[in-house]
Amino acid sequence: VTNNTNEGTVTSTSSVENIHIGGVVGAWLSSDAVFNHNTIGNTSHVVAEGAALHTYAGGLAGFVSEDVASVEIDLTKYNGTFAGKVTAGVCQSNSQATISAGGIFGKVETDVTISNIAEWAGTVSFYQYDAITVNCINFGGLVGWSTTPITISNVVSKGNTLLSFEKAATINTAGGSFGGLVGRCENGAIISNCTNNGQTAWTSSNTGSSKNYDINLGGIVGRIVEGNSSIANCHNKGKIVNMHYNNQPWSTSYNTNCSGGIIGSFGAKSSPMGVITITDCTNAANISTYRGTIAGIAGFVANATVTGCEYKIGEIDNSRENNVCAGIVGIAKDSNFSDCVATVNMKGHNAGSLDMRAGGIVAHLMGTSSISNCSYFGDITPRKLRDPGAPEYFGCIAGLAQDETISITDCRCGGTINGNVISENNLSTYIIHYSPNGGPASDATVTGCSYWNGE
Repeated sequence: VTNNTNEGTVTSTSSVENIHIGGVVGAWLSSDAVFNHNTIGNTSHVVAEGAALHTYAGGLAGFVSEDVASVEIDLTKYNGTFAGKVTAGVCQSNSQATISAGGIFGKVETDVTISNIAEWAGTVSFYQYDAITVNCINFGGLVGWSTTPITISNVVSKGNTLLSFEKAATINTAGGSFGGLVGRCENGAIISNCTNNGQTAWTSSNTGSSKNYDINLGGIVGRIVEGNSSIANCHNKGKIVNMHYNNQPWSTSYNTNCSGGIIGSFGAKSSPMGVITITDCTNAANISTYRGTIAGIAGFVANATVTGCEYKIGEIDNSRENNVCAGIVGIAKDSNFSDCVATVNMKGHNAGSLDMRAGGIVAHLMGTSSISNCSYFGDITPRKLRDPGAPEYFGCIAGLAQDETISITDCRCGGTINGNVISENNLSTYIIHYSPNGGPASDATVTGCSYWNGE
């Protein structure tokens, strides 16, 4: 199957166990099948609307089996476009049901390399008419769900990855991941020199009992579960919206929502394997969430090294009950930050009796972690406190940071916190772990930090 372009509509309304649907191939099951130099036209539309138990929908192929040795898409080797629409929804209501959709592949179980796509201009969307229960939903601009390592480089996306509802339907899910390029990666990703210009959004808060589970959203990738990974020189300019109603705060159950301009979460599980480096990445878009952790670069990371990242254009502005927000990373465990800059305003408030955490660089820092040579300037403002007596932890560098294995070195900051103007004279009060309503003191070490006017 070579040199094909889909320009039409492919639709499945089947009520079967598995739907594999793609613009060119439904399921690619063997290396014996040759599948090269195929593309997707502007008028292509792949529609999966049957009540299947498992739905895999992709602009090129819905499903790629582990029996395929590897997959490479490189537009320097042939001419073509990647555009069109992929729409999936109306799945079977079942606690084991899954839905995966991507602009190129719905689900892949083998090593995939995607490179040199000058512009992906499609839309990947989920819609639902009636109340359903599903196990997980994974949507990505290029790939919905990857179970093996994936490599993506030199891709520009101006498409959208969206969840929406035709009616006020209730969706109960045990989790989901939405990304501008990739929804969910199980075992590592190498992503470099990519830009997302489209919106990544979960737009309904009508989520029933799934309020106990997490939705991960990122401008580049929604969630990398574990595995050695790197994201370098990637940029997000598309709005991030996570309106999933999640009643779970941060805890060792790892069930809180995670949203970030570049990645929703990495290593959000007990004892994740592998490390991640995030280098020279920027976010230049507004981010909003109903509840959970939200930040300019990543919602949650563990075992991470974050260097040279910036969030200078945009705002974290929440009228909802977001309780963790930061300029660079919301929650970080056993991670190190250096040479990062954020100059954005943050507004939010606590959810119920939960404490609010906000930091210019990191909101909640844990384990053996460090922040060095990082800078923040902006206003950190509680919009409203549902429980005025709940603890608050603010810092122009880090919010909640209790462990003695945490160090803050040679950082700069300024602006306001909770209406208090930061100056050279009071910097030590506001640089880390400022708790106006009381709470445990920080054991972190702070040295060599100074005031910064943002210029």
